[in-house]
Amino acid sequence: MSAKPYSLSPHVVIHTIAKEAEKNGISALIAVARYKHETRCYNIRGYRSPKITGL
Repeated sequence: MSAKPYSLSPHVVIHTIAKEAEKNGISALIAVARYKHETRCYNIRGYRSPKITGL
């Protein structure tokens, strides 16, 4: 991640986490959900996870 001011926006951080997760063979959905859980910021927009539907 670069150290430019715009790189610290939640939108950019979420997309960077998703990109790095996919590059390392990790589910982007799980990585983004973990980030939201760790930061306790569940309303960060910029990466929409699909809705969970019943089987």
